[in-house]
Amino acid sequence: MGEVWLVEDRHSGEHLVAKVAPAGADPEMGRWLAREGEVSGRLDHPGIVRVFDFVDHGDRPFLTMEYLPGGNISSLAGKRPAELLPYLIQVAEALQYAHEQGVVHRDLKAGNVLLDGEGRPRVTDFGIAAEDARVAGAT
Repeated sequence: MGEVWLVEDRHSGEHLVAKVAPAGADPEMGRWLAREGEVSGRLDHPGIVRVFDFVDHGDRPFLTMEYLPGGNISSLAGKRPAELLPYLIQVAEALQYAHEQGVVHRDLKAGNVLLDGEGRPRVTDFGIAAEDARVAGAT
């Protein structure tokens, strides 16, 4: 729903991703980004993309998160099932962790599973995630 920009942190020089509300977007978009930042920011797992900050910058609110240069998991299309199994296990472990924290992703698709620089899958985009304390601790 938003724009995704590759940006450079002025202090560290590191590349980050900024997920930005489009110009003139409905104020609801800012609330949606704030909620995504709050939910994602609580999840600390090696299989989940780290979200650093939500910035309410007037009509262009944005989230900053880590940049993963490997594209999304659809780049693995055509591999044999046995080759895909390690990726699927890592995604399942990340989702299990989120569920233990009371968070259900609700939008899992290839575009929301990114690959880091070493080819490991990382779940992203918890924008429409549901939070339910009854999920916490479920396995």
